[in-house]
Amino acid sequence: MIKNEKGFSLIELLIVIAILGIISAIAFLTLTGVINSSRQKVDYKNADLIERAIEAYIFLTEDAKLEHLTYNKDKIGDKKDSSMLILALQGTIICDKSGEEFTSLLTPKEGSTPSLDNFAIRWENHKGYRIEIYPENMTCDVFPVEDASQAIINVN
Repeated sequence: MIKNEKGFSLIELLIVIAILGIISAIAFLTLTGVINSSRQKVDYKNADLIERAIEAYIFLTEDAKLEHLTYNKDKIGDKKDSSMLILALQGTIICDKSGEEFTSLLTPKEGSTPSLDNFAIRWENHKGYRIEIYPENMTCDVFPVEDASQAIINVN
């Protein structure tokens, strides 16, 4: 009598399952790296948008030191929390110096209500945005920081 063995042995099935496990682990780690990289890039792109809005404000008002900018009656300036400036740029801006009114220089992504969610940090290691303003050049630099205490406005 001839045995007709069809199918796979238990060893063969275990080897296939182990190989699939290794492939899925590699795919998961790669996907996680891609997601984190994308989140970092979003933070830097948002920093660029914030930087352009600040420079637009500086050029329109000639207020390079942010001495005449308020948000909810609070002065925004040197050593203040950078989130206040991000919120202020999303709403209607009234320059105390000239009395001029400007529409939003930093357009909220969703709706018209200023919100920190619109430009929130996406990567887990970033804790906020540092804003370096250079009044003599009327320029600024905005970049994500990993320490929340560094997420301030610094007028040089």
